[in-house]
Amino acid sequence: MSSISRRHLILGGAAITVAGVAVHKGWPANAAPYTTTGVVEDGPGIRGCIALLPDTQFYSRYGVATADLFTKQYPGLPNPYDCQTKWIADNTKTYRIEMTHHLGDVVDQSGDGHEDQFVVASRAMKIMDDAKVPYSIIPGNHDVANDFKYYRTWFPKSRQKSSPSFKAMGPSGLSNWHAFSVAGVRMMAVNVPWGSDTADLDWAESVLNAHPTVPTIITTHQIIDISPEGTALSTAFGQRIWDRLVKTHNQVFLTVNGHHHGATNRILTNDAGQPVFQQLLDYQMAYQGGNGLMALMEFDFTHNQLSQTAFSPWVPLKGAKTNSLDRALLEGPGDTWSTHFDFASRFASFGADFHPTGEVPSATKALRDHLLKTFTPIAELPLVPPVNDQDYPKVPGTVAHWRPTSVDGELIEKDITENGNDMKLRVAGLAPDSAALVDDHMNYSSGMQAIRLVPASKGNFSYFATSKDAPINKERFTKGYTFETFINIDKDYSDPNYWSAFLSRGGTRNDLPNFNVPGADDSDLDEPPMAGAISSLKEIQWAFTDIAPVGMGYSDWSGDVDLGKWYHIAVVDDPAEGSVVMYVNGVPMLRNQYGTKGQAHGINGFDDLPWIIGGSIYGGAMDKGFFGLIGEMRFIDHPTTPEHWLTARATKSSPTPSSSTTPTSAPTGTPTSTSTTTPSGTASSTPSATTPSTQSPAAPSSGPSVTAPSIFPGRRAPRPSRLPRTGR
Repeated sequence: MSSISRRHLILGGAAITVAGVAVHKGWPANAAPYTTTGVVEDGPGIRGCIALLPDTQFYSRYGVATADLFTKQYPGLPNPYDCQTKWIADNTKTYRIEMTHHLGDVVDQSGDGHEDQFVVASRAMKIMDDAKVPYSIIPGNHDVANDFKYYRTWFPKSRQKSSPSFKAMGPSGLSNWHAFSVAGVRMMAVNVPWGSDTADLDWAESVLNAHPTVPTIITTHQIIDISPEGTALSTAFGQRIWDRLVKTHNQVFLTVNGHHHGATNRILTNDAGQPVFQQLLDYQMAYQGGNGLMALMEFDFTHNQLSQTAFSPWVPLKGAKTNSLDRALLEGPGDTWSTHFDFASRFASFGADFHPTGEVPSATKALRDHLLKTFTPIAELPLVPPVNDQDYPKVPGTVAHWRPTSVDGELIEKDITENGNDMKLRVAGLAPDSAALVDDHMNYSSGMQAIRLVPASKGNFSYFATSKDAPINKERFTKGYTFETFINIDKDYSDPNYWSAFLSRGGTRNDLPNFNVPGADDSDLDEPPMAGAISSLKEIQWAFTDIAPVGMGYSDWSGDVDLGKWYHIAVVDDPAEGSVVMYVNGVPMLRNQYGTKGQAHGINGFDDLPWIIGGSIYGGAMDKGFFGLIGEMRFIDHPTTPEHWLTARATKSSPTPSSSTTPTSAPTGTPTSTSTTTPSGTASSTPSATTPSTQSPAAPSSGPSVTAPSIFPGRRAPRPSRLPRTGR
């Protein structure tokens, strides 16, 4: 799985520019966009549910047979996508799920050579086909390649019409509408694809005009966006949907979309003075590519309540592999909520078409209670802060250990191993010195100071570099390596800073001998041999080249991280296991490299070109400066485990983090059918279809998880229209 460089961008079809907040009439003064304190009515009521499947693209991409990262980390477990659809199929009756809506981005890469991702997606959706449960599916921007060629192949009309709810396809062969009932209330779903043209919207409007008294849900891949503060924002295409399909069609009471990372919602008022609820849901950039997260939305017609529960049926199956980032139930305000929604008043004008029937218990409460009862989140491992600047494990084979300091008024990155790899401060371009030594550090770093870097502009910034004859320049790490550092990306990180690096290797791939042979990776030969950078989506990227005779480029990726917060990064290259794994705050990421024996190991480079802290390189020239804080940094010439990392302590009073990467009882099995009132797949060290048990807190098996802010924020910032390979 070679990487495409940061310069290779996907537009995913016609890019849609994020607009500002739309002008709208607002909502009633006593209404709120969401509430976390709303009490779910528990008594008998007339209720029914729909299920929401947000962007599944990473499950499809990283679940392909040739590079199944989920199986690598969780042997014996189903792909999260399979787990989601099987949970729906198994629990349709239990939770009265009348309809499921897939929100688009079925796969991540839809062009030629990537049909295997559709194989994964098709397998997951076939679970619902076989169960004959009603669902709709629409393409997102990642499904558009070659005029939706493969999407059309794998999800044609002939397949979609097998859903019991299916009614018709639109002129593009991508839009569709469905009819279903929730607690006896006739409803329909009108679904249009990413960037729908006039013909699709005309068709959708004709469907709405033909059914003016049927409560309607509209789904498309993009409608609303999310601000850094978590509030809903309008988009250009969302405004188009509002103007054409929503505000003048009173039967539309709900819109749902994915695309923008996170979860939020709002209520707008249509031209008839009636509320329209809008929900955004997309977890692809959360831990494990979404961690199997989905949502159950319940309509309570008796108590006039609308509720949503964001949950994962996959997380409880992890057993001993569970760590502090795993959550079976999300409790953020845009994720899980209950709010007043007066269905009786809202649908009153529809007359005879609104007659809910059948009292049942609350599915929302049953699901939340079940998740809270059967899954206990793993507590963060309380690591011990250092007692002094020497309180860290000294590891034989340490090639360089840099700590920022000042010597005779000059800032340097001091190699405290005394191996001769000190770095001096340098300036790119015409910028004045933009580096400063500050008394700031992550609590679990024994390096008490950091360098604050504030680039003046592109090509004008300060950085640190080794000398031409530094020993580490010649080091190839043929036996693997462990790299560690602490970084804090500035809260004002934005477009001018995208793809800036905290660590780079001098030179270009084009000058590497093994990249100038037939079959070598030529995706972007102006990239450096190695770089640790921050993407436009706030992901940490570890991009590197191998030392094999035919050179290839690779990347490890985190999810998007918070700005203005400290993170510990560890990258472990293990030739024996054939892996290069990135850990963020002690937790392994999904998008790592596995199965690379004899290929991806070691670090390529040039004997007379420097290592660089705080600056990126492109085309052999200094390109962009890092914006934020960089703490201590260390390279070890072999793979290590967490008890040897800089977050561990040399003092005996500290706990010893587990270094095992194998669960004590390997999770096995898949979600299975159940006739009880609980979802399938409860937590246990060995998942079972028949014997649910409570997950007990334990230290993560894959490394320490420091007591620090959550790695992945619950609310995501708006994304640029030009996206890297891993974008929306």
